[in-house]
Amino acid sequence: MKYRAYFKLKLTLASPLSIGSSNSENTDRDVVLDSRGKPVIPATATAGVFRERANKDTVKYFGEIDKFKYDEKAKKTVKIADFQKTDLFFYDAQFLAEKAVSVRDSVALNEYKSAKSGAKFDFEIVETGAVFIGYVEAVTEAAADAFENLLTNVLHLGAKNTRGYGSVSVEYQKKDFNSEKTDEWLSFDMFLDSSWENENWKTPDKSEALTTIKLSLKQNGGLSIRQYSTNPGKADSVPLALRDETPVIPGTSWAGMFRSHITKLLDCGKNGLDDIFGFVDEGSKQSAKSKIRFSESQITNALQKQLTRNAIDRFTNGTKDGALFTEVTVYNGTTELQIDLRGKIPGEVQSALAAAILDLHNGYAAVGGLTSIGRGMFKIEKINTAKVSDKNFKDYWNEKDSKWELKNLKEDIFGGE
Repeated sequence: MKYRAYFKLKLTLASPLSIGSSNSENTDRDVVLDSRGKPVIPATATAGVFRERANKDTVKYFGEIDKFKYDEKAKKTVKIADFQKTDLFFYDAQFLAEKAVSVRDSVALNEYKSAKSGAKFDFEIVETGAVFIGYVEAVTEAAADAFENLLTNVLHLGAKNTRGYGSVSVEYQKKDFNSEKTDEWLSFDMFLDSSWENENWKTPDKSEALTTIKLSLKQNGGLSIRQYSTNPGKADSVPLALRDETPVIPGTSWAGMFRSHITKLLDCGKNGLDDIFGFVDEGSKQSAKSKIRFSESQITNALQKQLTRNAIDRFTNGTKDGALFTEVTVYNGTTELQIDLRGKIPGEVQSALAAAILDLHNGYAAVGGLTSIGRGMFKIEKINTAKVSDKNFKDYWNEKDSKWELKNLKEDIFGGE
């Protein structure tokens, strides 16, 4: 034994995790479970995320298989990469507690906010706050150093990780051995807590280059992001919420609202923002990852109200048979939205995003359903960016000229680019 390094990773979910298996026993997409029936983060998921972060000098530590391609000029198949054994070994991350799985409803909407036919599905998620413990083994010092440099205190795992899912904060412990510590290495068991009791937990620094916007929001009316209930004696629908009944606005809802509104502002059509918001074309099998990541927003200090409504026939103005509907909605809550942008964002999209933020504050852009009757509206109380800290949003209002300073807002977000 020349060298070995071991990392113990504590992965804490900062947002729900959607990491599906091939099973669909409980929902359309169930989470991955281990032999104990508990959620697990497969080693392939964490290895893939770290490999994606690696550059051309460090990706070699993750191993490589022989790769070939057909050379049109030479009219033969040629090798473009040689097999290389990995220097980093990843292990599944195990869940520590007993319960943390819940179900999310989802439906695709058209431009009129009506459900698309056949686009309703539900899926399991692991709740925010769940903690997993995983391990990584490095067999060379160079690989250990490279992996430690790839660590940041936020990972994004699983599906929909640009839409508020899969944000994971990281802490780690490290223990290494060389040829002079062979006896210690032989008695070391990385799966035993006692083997790590003398090692301090470390928090990595953030390293991803992002433009980050944090908005502090106050509800200006009700909110209609629902999950349906079949329990007798309860409302037909209740707010989408965590297991502890904290209402949430998923990142998918925020992304849909901003994409729709920016598309209208730029008059660019439904595919005009594919390079920014991402896309998947099943026909051509082409795709692009979103350059914009929206957080999930938890609503606090809200008032819940149960409403019972009838559907009205527009021809007779009478109630429709069987159309009595009871829902619980929330009012007057506060929440936060974080928008992360990576890479180069075109100037016209920068302007449109800043304008969409203004429109959200003024009630011209709303999130969720029933927006035509006043649901989903918010006031922005404060904004945080790289240039401003806890700036009151009303400071962008120019009282003298009675207009909003869109240019100043854009500069505070993007630095005047």
